[in-house]
Amino acid sequence: MPGAELRVFLRDQNADLRDTFLNNGYQSIPVVVFFDKDWNEIGRWLERAHGATTVTAGIRARTLGGVPQGRVPRSSRTRRWASSATRSRPSTTSRVGALWRAAAAEVKLLLETKLGAKK
Repeated sequence: MPGAELRVFLRDQNADLRDTFLNNGYQSIPVVVFFDKDWNEIGRWLERAHGATTVTAGIRARTLGGVPQGRVPRSSRTRRWASSATRSRPSTTSRVGALWRAAAAEVKLLLETKLGAKK
Protein backbone atom coordinates (compact mmCIF):
# COMPACT_ATOMS: atom_id res chain seq x y z
CA MET A 1 0.00 0.00 0.00
CA PRO A 2 1.73 3.16 -1.15
CA GLY A 3 2.30 5.63 1.66
CA ALA A 4 1.47 3.11 4.37
CA GLU A 5 3.73 2.68 7.37
CA LEU A 6 4.19 -0.67 9.10
CA ARG A 7 5.07 -0.89 12.78
CA VAL A 8 5.55 -4.16 14.62
CA PHE A 9 5.27 -4.41 18.40
CA LEU A 10 6.24 -7.54 20.29
CA ARG A 11 3.48 -8.72 22.59
CA ASP A 12 5.59 -9.45 25.67
CA GLN A 13 7.47 -6.15 25.45
CA ASN A 14 4.34 -4.01 25.03
CA ALA A 15 1.83 -5.14 27.65
CA ASP A 16 -0.16 -1.90 27.39
CA LEU A 17 -0.77 -2.41 23.65
CA ARG A 18 -1.37 -6.13 24.08
CA ASP A 19 -4.07 -5.52 26.67
CA THR A 20 -5.71 -2.80 24.56
CA PHE A 21 -6.35 -5.25 21.71
CA LEU A 22 -7.60 -8.37 23.49
CA ASN A 23 -9.76 -10.84 21.58
CA ASN A 24 -12.82 -11.47 23.77
CA GLY A 25 -10.60 -11.15 26.84
CA TYR A 26 -7.79 -13.32 25.43
CA GLN A 27 -4.38 -12.46 24.01
CA SER A 28 -4.20 -13.31 20.32
CA ILE A 29 -1.29 -13.45 17.91
CA PRO A 30 -1.19 -11.77 15.49
CA VAL A 31 -3.23 -8.64 16.02
CA VAL A 32 -3.26 -6.32 13.03
CA VAL A 33 -4.65 -2.84 13.63
CA PHE A 34 -5.09 -0.21 10.93
CA PHE A 35 -5.00 3.52 11.69
CA ASP A 36 -5.45 6.61 9.57
CA LYS A 37 -2.85 9.40 9.39
CA ASP A 38 -4.30 10.97 12.57
CA TRP A 39 -4.07 7.67 14.55
CA ASN A 40 -7.80 6.99 14.49
CA GLU A 41 -8.43 3.25 14.35
CA ILE A 42 -9.83 2.14 11.00
CA GLY A 43 -10.23 -1.52 11.91
CA ARG A 44 -8.52 -4.61 13.25
CA TRP A 45 -7.98 -8.23 12.28
CA LEU A 46 -7.26 -10.77 15.00
CA GLU A 47 -5.43 -14.09 15.10
CA ARG A 48 -6.66 -16.08 12.10
CA ALA A 49 -9.20 -16.36 9.31
CA HIS A 50 -12.77 -17.16 10.38
CA GLY A 51 -12.53 -20.47 8.52
CA ALA A 52 -9.49 -21.46 10.58
CA THR A 53 -11.39 -20.72 13.78
CA THR A 54 -14.18 -23.02 12.61
CA VAL A 55 -11.69 -25.80 11.79
CA THR A 56 -9.95 -25.38 15.16
CA ALA A 57 -13.25 -25.47 17.07
CA GLY A 58 -14.24 -28.69 15.30
CA ILE A 59 -10.94 -30.37 16.10
CA ARG A 60 -11.11 -29.32 19.74
CA ALA A 61 -14.69 -30.53 20.07
CA ARG A 62 -13.76 -33.96 18.68
CA THR A 63 -10.57 -34.37 20.67
CA LEU A 64 -10.94 -32.47 23.94
CA GLY A 65 -14.69 -32.22 24.35
CA GLY A 66 -15.05 -35.62 26.02
CA VAL A 67 -12.00 -35.32 28.27
CA PRO A 68 -12.86 -34.35 31.84
CA GLN A 69 -10.58 -31.52 32.96
CA GLY A 70 -7.95 -32.59 35.46
CA ARG A 71 -8.14 -36.29 34.57
CA VAL A 72 -5.73 -36.41 31.65
CA PRO A 73 -2.32 -34.72 31.84
CA ARG A 74 -2.05 -31.69 29.54
CA SER A 75 0.74 -33.33 27.54
CA SER A 76 -1.57 -36.26 26.72
CA ARG A 77 -4.40 -33.92 25.66
CA THR A 78 -1.98 -31.94 23.49
CA ARG A 79 -0.67 -35.09 21.76
CA ARG A 80 -4.23 -36.30 21.20
CA TRP A 81 -5.28 -32.94 19.70
CA ALA A 82 -2.21 -32.76 17.43
CA SER A 83 -2.73 -36.32 16.22
CA SER A 84 -6.37 -35.70 15.38
CA ALA A 85 -5.56 -32.38 13.71
CA THR A 86 -3.11 -34.11 11.39
CA ARG A 87 -5.54 -36.90 10.50
CA SER A 88 -8.48 -34.56 9.91
CA ARG A 89 -6.83 -32.54 7.10
CA PRO A 90 -6.89 -33.98 3.59
CA SER A 91 -3.98 -31.85 2.44
CA THR A 92 -2.09 -29.66 4.88
CA THR A 93 -0.50 -27.55 2.15
CA SER A 94 -3.72 -26.83 0.26
CA ARG A 95 -5.72 -26.15 3.44
CA VAL A 96 -3.08 -23.78 4.89
CA GLY A 97 -2.85 -21.93 1.58
CA ALA A 98 -6.64 -21.58 1.49
CA LEU A 99 -6.72 -20.24 5.05
CA TRP A 100 -4.00 -17.67 4.28
CA ARG A 101 -5.96 -16.55 1.21
CA ALA A 102 -9.07 -16.29 3.39
CA ALA A 103 -7.15 -14.16 5.91
CA ALA A 104 -5.95 -11.84 3.13
CA ALA A 105 -9.51 -11.57 1.79
CA GLU A 106 -10.81 -10.68 5.28
CA VAL A 107 -8.20 -7.92 5.67
CA LYS A 108 -8.99 -6.60 2.18
CA LEU A 109 -12.73 -6.58 2.92
CA LEU A 110 -12.13 -4.79 6.23
CA LEU A 111 -10.13 -2.04 4.53
CA GLU A 112 -12.52 -1.73 1.60
CA THR A 113 -15.48 -1.49 3.95
CA LYS A 114 -13.87 1.15 6.14
CA LEU A 115 -12.06 3.14 3.45
CA GLY A 116 -14.26 2.50 0.43
CA ALA A 117 -13.33 0.28 -2.47
CA LYS A 118 -11.36 1.83 -5.31
CA LYS A 119 -12.96 1.21 -8.66
